[in-house]
Amino acid sequence: MNDETKDDLIKKQESDDSCGCGDSCDCGDSCDCNDHEHEHEHETITLTLDNDEEIKCAVLGIFSFNEAEYIALLPPNGEDVFIYHYSESKDGDVTLNNIDSQESFEKVSAEFLKLIDED
Repeated sequence: MNDETKDDLIKKQESDDSCGCGDSCDCGDSCDCNDHEHEHEHETITLTLDNDEEIKCAVLGIFSFNEAEYIALLPPNGEDVFIYHYSESKDGDVTLNNIDSQESFEKVSAEFLKLIDED
């Protein structure tokens, strides 16, 4: 994520929600209109898993819930969304941590799904 701040990520993600092809296209991220060619680019982050495998994930968004911040990531296979506790230092260093309990994870996941439904 280099030196980008959370606000920069959110702005980039918001600007990437449309394909840039003009007001006549309302395709959003799930574009299959096939009327024209365009690409949808998102900010990415590379995760290193416990087995040292690295995967590049798209940043779906950063959101607040119960006075904490979380980040939702989409891996290349697109089957599951990864959600982590998110923090950023004043220097712009990003730290991702696993969510402590299954109960907390379920609550945060439900909040993420609610935000997606609202969008």
